[in-house]
Amino acid sequence: MKNLLISYEEFVLARYFMFIQVYFHRTRRYLDAMLVNYLSDSLPNGRYPIAVKEYLEWYDARIWGDIKRDESTNESVIIR
Repeated sequence: MKNLLISYEEFVLARYFMFIQVYFHRTRRYLDAMLVNYLSDSLPNGRYPIAVKEYLEWYDARIWGDIKRDESTNESVIIR
């Protein structure tokens, strides 16, 4: 029973430190905000499509490719 309690305590502490040091880090929050702004400008009507087929066209590699393309042409580079 003591080993179970120790393992659970380590798990809770690990999650706590992940939230503090990674998920809530100011750089991560800033980059998340920049990505949300970019997507709201790039997606049709600022939202992901409802149709599944159209939604699946917005995969990570496409979005990063669009960001890279826009970066090189200086389009959609808006910091809010």
